[in-house]
Amino acid sequence: MHGRLTVISAGPADRAAMEALADRAVARYRQLKGFKQATFFIDETEGVYGSLTLWESREDADAVADVAGPILREGLAGVALRGQPQIRTVEVYEPKG
Repeated sequence: MHGRLTVISAGPADRAAMEALADRAVARYRQLKGFKQATFFIDETEGVYGSLTLWESREDADAVADVAGPILREGLAGVALRGQPQIRTVEVYEPKG
């Protein structure tokens, strides 16, 4: 299994926009091949928002970039970003036992 880890730094006042972005993104991801799960996290004090989406394969995780890009651009319009979103595909290790 592979994950797509996204971390966005914005202002604390951007929480509503970030929640709306998460809702829109996960609705679309559920329609894609290999989607398993999405978890979203918020550190409102620091203005850090992010997600970890899980996919059946690295190919599935990488393929979502074509869908996620437009969703991110639209959802982040008007958000006070502090730098560019950090996005990476990672292998998920599942502990034995």
